[in-house]
Amino acid sequence: MTETHVRTRDELVAASGGSVVAHGRYEARPRPVRGTRPPERPIDRAVVVLADGVAVWLEPLDEPESVRAASERERFDGAAISVCGTAHERMPALGESPLAPCLTGVHDLEEEA
Repeated sequence: MTETHVRTRDELVAASGGSVVAHGRYEARPRPVRGTRPPERPIDRAVVVLADGVAVWLEPLDEPESVRAASERERFDGAAISVCGTAHERMPALGESPLAPCLTGVHDLEEEA
C-alpha cells in the first residue's frame, strides 16, 4: 500500500481515509475541554502542526493511544517530524470530540533533518 505524503490541510482532506505520512512540527498539548477549564491539565496529548498551521491530533482523544508517552513528548516536542497513520478530516470518536483532523493507527514517528 502506498502512503500519501501530506503537509497541508488540503492534502490531508484529499487523503482522508487513506494511509499517509504527515510532515510537520510535533507539539505536546493538553486534552482540550469544553467550558470551564481546570487550572492545570496534563500535557499528555500531541499534534503534528502542518505547514499551513493546521494541528492534526495523534489518535482520537477518547482512545488510550492518544496519551503519548512522556519519552516521546520530551524527545519530539518542537521538532520537525514525519509520522504515519490513517488520515481523518474529522476525528472519529464515540463521544464528544473536537471537529479537528486526526491520525489513527499512528506509527513510525521520526524526527526529520
